[in-house]
Amino acid sequence: MRKAGAKSAERRSWVRMQLSAGLDPFRPRRARLEVRRRLWLGVHLWRGLLVGGLLAIIGFSGSALVFYMELDEALNPSLLLADPAPRDGPRIAFGRVVDATDGHAEGWRLAGVLAPRNDGANWDVWFDRPGVDPDAGNAIREVLVDPSNGRVHGTRDRDPGRGLPPSLVSFLFVLHDSLLVPWHGERIAGVLAVVLLVSVGSGIIVWWPLGGSWLTALRPRRRLSGQRLNLELHRLSGAWTAIVLTTVLVSGISMNLHDAFVWLVRLASPGAEAPRPVTSGPARGREALGIDAAFSGEILDVRDATTRHAGGDTVLDWQWPLHSGRAFGWPGRLAVFLAGLASPLLFVTGVVRWVRKRRGRDRPLPT
Repeated sequence: MRKAGAKSAERRSWVRMQLSAGLDPFRPRRARLEVRRRLWLGVHLWRGLLVGGLLAIIGFSGSALVFYMELDEALNPSLLLADPAPRDGPRIAFGRVVDATDGHAEGWRLAGVLAPRNDGANWDVWFDRPGVDPDAGNAIREVLVDPSNGRVHGTRDRDPGRGLPPSLVSFLFVLHDSLLVPWHGERIAGVLAVVLLVSVGSGIIVWWPLGGSWLTALRPRRRLSGQRLNLELHRLSGAWTAIVLTTVLVSGISMNLHDAFVWLVRLASPGAEAPRPVTSGPARGREALGIDAAFSGEILDVRDATTRHAGGDTVLDWQWPLHSGRAFGWPGRLAVFLAGLASPLLFVTGVVRWVRKRRGRDRPLPT
């Protein structure tokens, strides 16, 4: 206990000395920057060790979810892909899509309808009802309807209160959004995203060259091996993906800590409004549906560039397109995919670097 207390006191003394040196106006500017960088290195190290593994999980699952539709269709073609039909052939009306689900969701409440994403995909009709655990959320049933002939290709259910999701894609979504934590998992993941945002920022501070060009620092060095190769992989993978990682983390915070994010946006841009749920009135004896499944065809709400009231509306509307990479088409999706794959690489190379330094096998960096 005494040894631990002595080490703790030594660390506090060292930090005070470094802060004093970093703020000393009589020291040369480069020396002050070096001291501050060492302090940020400590922040980066311990934040990475504490939550870097979670960043690796969130990043890797996010990479897979960039192509979640394609992945889901590849794994479940008979359920999600429509029967072969001419491209310009007839398509069933929306009313028939809902009618086709009769007998496939008795005791369920119609929750919404997702249109086919292309000519080869099915309609996805969603139903819900109270799940086993009300605190975990409603159970969901999807009924997949062929757009050319109205044939029901099948159904699939998921209930958050019954443990792990049944399909790989739904499992990846829960893992990515809440780390499989059943209660307040999304909030926990949102708070971790804030911590990881600080980790990315501290990593850039540590990487930023104090002398010379930062463009030169982005170039990989040749003929490296062992410890230096590991360090180079860590530095460059972080530097190359920092902008995309920052964007993805901020947009993730906007979804997992939505109310707090909207509050901050409104502080900077009074009048900004988050998208709100819109519900149609009952028609033809059916219950009310969400805007995606409105029966009357009446336009209930429009959310686009022409209806925004403040700059903050644009910020809020761009969060999901930025998070998924769809804002910039295929290049954007590939950038988010690669940034997600960089996350486990950053964690592994960072841990390897720390372990080697702990064992005294690494040369000390020049100060």
